[in-house]
Amino acid sequence: VIACATFMQNQYNNIAASQLRGMAVDDGNRSQGIGEQILIFADEQILQHGYALQCWCNARKPAVRFYQRLGWKTDGEEFDIPTAGPHFKMTRVLSAQP
Repeated sequence: VIACATFMQNQYNNIAASQLRGMAVDDGNRSQGIGEQILIFADEQILQHGYALQCWCNARKPAVRFYQRLGWKTDGEEFDIPTAGPHFKMTRVLSAQP
């Protein structure tokens, strides 16, 4: 296993949403586009199976630019998760249109 991601159906601002709960790529396999491919695949699955098109995650501060390149936007101020460090809430709305 070189990468993984977990999504779950949840709410964001009281609206049905698909939450990216966690994603990781093995250190030796980073910067090869694997994380991007995981998120593209997840988008396809969310659209195919009719899950909530609003997506959100708690992104680690160093990963914010990665998500922004893929169309995610920060929502709110930086906050700290004591066991994991500084984070930002990020959101993205998928389009059901081709």
